[in-house]
Amino acid sequence: MIKKRKNLTDSVQKEDFWENISEKVAGITFDSTRLAAFSPRLPELKNIHIFRRNEQYKGVLPNIHAYFVLWICLSGEGRLLIDEANVGLQPHEGILVLPGQPHCLPDNQGRRVEWLLIRFESKDHGWFSVFRNVRLQFSARSAEILAQMLAHYEERENAFACSACGAALLQLLAVLSENRLALTDVLRSEYGQSTAAYIRELCELMIQMPPVKDPFKIVAVRRNVTPEYLHALFRKKTGYTSRKFLIWQKLNLAQHLLVNSELSVSEIALRCGFSGIYPFSRFFSKHSGMPPSAYRKKREQQ
Repeated sequence: MIKKRKNLTDSVQKEDFWENISEKVAGITFDSTRLAAFSPRLPELKNIHIFRRNEQYKGVLPNIHAYFVLWICLSGEGRLLIDEANVGLQPHEGILVLPGQPHCLPDNQGRRVEWLLIRFESKDHGWFSVFRNVRLQFSARSAEILAQMLAHYEERENAFACSACGAALLQLLAVLSENRLALTDVLRSEYGQSTAAYIRELCELMIQMPPVKDPFKIVAVRRNVTPEYLHALFRKKTGYTSRKFLIWQKLNLAQHLLVNSELSVSEIALRCGFSGIYPFSRFFSKHSGMPPSAYRKKREQQ
C-alpha cells in the first residue's frame, strides 16, 4: 500500500513538472533556432593602449592603477615584481597585471629586455580573475591573434578597426587562458601571506572612481585590525602614504585620459572625482607643472 502511494505521488510530481515545462515551451516560437543561440556574456573593453618598452628601468615605488596591463616579454629575460614576488618571464611569455595590483620592474643588472604592453580598462573584473598571478605562454595560435590585433590597432582611427581590436584582444585572452603556466613557488608563498591580502584589498578600494570613503576603515573591519596598523603597513609595503597615493592615482588617471581619450577637460575633471574644471586645473598644474590643456597639447606633438 505504501509503495502504491509512493508511485502515485511520483506520478503527480512528474505531471506537475511537465505542466511547468509545457508552459515554457508554449512561449517558444517555431523556427527560432538562430534567435535562441547565444554565447556567454563577454566583458566590455575600452581605452586600449599598446606600446613598447625597452629602456633599463628600476622601479622605486610600485605602480598601482586602475588598468589591466598585459606584459609580454619579446626578447631577453624579463622580471617583474608583483605582490612583492619576483616573477621571471622568458620570451613569448606574459602576465596580466590586474587593477590595484602593486607591480614594478626591478633592476635588471644591465640586461636588455624588450616588452610589449597592452593596457586596457574593463568594469568586468570577475572575468579576469583566472589570470591573477599566473604566467601565460604564447602559442602559434595566440601569436597569430596578437598580429591581427596589432594590425587593427594601427588603423584605430577607423571605428570598425577599433572595435575589431577589442574583439581580437578578448580572443587573445581566451586563448591564453588555456595556456596558463603554474605559479612560481615564491609567488604562491608570498601571495598567500595575510599582509599581501591586506594590501591588495586596500589597493582595489583606493583605485575606484568615484573614490571610496575611508578604505582603511573598511578593510580594518573586514580583517579585525586597526586602521592605524593598515596605514603603517601600506606605507611600509608600497612606499606611499595614503594621501600621496591618492594624489598620484588621480594624476595618473588624468594624464592617461588627456593623452588617450577624446574627453573634454571638464569631463576628465568629473571622471577624476573633482567638482569642476577649476579645482581640477589647480590640482593638475600643481603636480604636473602645467595646465591640463597644455599637457594634452604637448603630448600630442610628441
